[in-house]
Amino acid sequence: MRFHSLRLALLAALTTSALSVGCGPSNDEGEGEGEGEGGCGSDRDCGAGEICDKTNDGDDLAAANDAEGVCIKVVCFTDDDCSDPVNEKCDVRRGFCIPRNLCDPGDASACSDPAQRCIYTDGLPQCVTPPAAASCRLTPSPGYVVVGSSLQIEGVGAAADGKLVPHTTFSFSGTGVSAEGVVTPTAAGDVTVTATTQNGGATCTTTVKAYAAVATADLRVVLIDQATRQPLANAKVAAKIAGNVEEATTGADGSATFPGGAAAEAVSAFPANHQWHTVLDPVSNDIILYTAAVTAEPLVDGIKGGFDFTKVHTNGDIRLGLAGTAINAAITDLNFDAIIGEFVPTTIDIEGITEEGGQEVSLPEGLVIGLGEENFKGEYAALSTNDGPSVAWALGGQVA
Repeated sequence: MRFHSLRLALLAALTTSALSVGCGPSNDEGEGEGEGEGGCGSDRDCGAGEICDKTNDGDDLAAANDAEGVCIKVVCFTDDDCSDPVNEKCDVRRGFCIPRNLCDPGDASACSDPAQRCIYTDGLPQCVTPPAAASCRLTPSPGYVVVGSSLQIEGVGAAADGKLVPHTTFSFSGTGVSAEGVVTPTAAGDVTVTATTQNGGATCTTTVKAYAAVATADLRVVLIDQATRQPLANAKVAAKIAGNVEEATTGADGSATFPGGAAAEAVSAFPANHQWHTVLDPVSNDIILYTAAVTAEPLVDGIKGGFDFTKVHTNGDIRLGLAGTAINAAITDLNFDAIIGEFVPTTIDIEGITEEGGQEVSLPEGLVIGLGEENFKGEYAALSTNDGPSVAWALGGQVA
């Protein structure tokens, strides 16, 4: 109970803090000009819906000769909310007004040069040429689809050093493959999908396995290894149909079919050296199960690091960050610890609040938190049990 109470208390604290983003109290005049010589020292010096933008944060919004900062409006929903709608427009993604001659990241045709993309650079959306990708990967790889349905293939570009290259665009090709990477096979079999980056010339391929459509009255179960994404052959599958238990064995393509079993009450799969699964009252007569291998010594890897809050263009006394790794596609792998990490002892030392030497509390491994000049937990750690490459994610910001 104490373990869950700590989690709830932490979530409550984060939620309460998040509600105060960019909404400092108004001053007496309600003008949002701040104190002193027209400048501001913190968000509290500005009016409602404004933040104090500092001259050294790299986004060129504050006046160059302002020793402190200026109050800028950050709460807008339409261009009419801006103080100068003729020369300004609302950046609805971040909620503040920007010069009208900047591009819109949500508009694919915002840049006149087809090779450019509208990307946030130094805090403002600008048309820039993304770096060229030296290599690429496609996902899912391999993929699985049923004739008559479609599967979207996505591409990821990487530089020569292996770092991901955001905003890489691809042109796809293959039988039954659209230029946007949508695979719609018309016959059973393997489909080779080829993708080429539109800048850099990198090319990559993947294979999509197309299964024939299953008969309406039948039941089909397909088993796939979660890590290798290869079919699992010779696996036992059982189905309860009309009160009777029937058994079948998967073939080379990982599938087992039960004639007349569309109304099965339950389906169980028992692949060797893999996790077993049972589906009660299946809503489809065509089931695909991704299952993880069971090993004597499960391998675990992970990442650790910190946040560079100087890149965050908001101000606040509280710094919060949360990082982790991608979660497997199986919904059964989704749990609270997989998102924020396990709870670890962390020493919090706040003068005048905690005892001398600090107080030990449990915080998630994936959390980074600081107050003022103090970093209570300056690094995050995230574990991954996925075989092969994994994707890291991070969310961070500063709140008042």
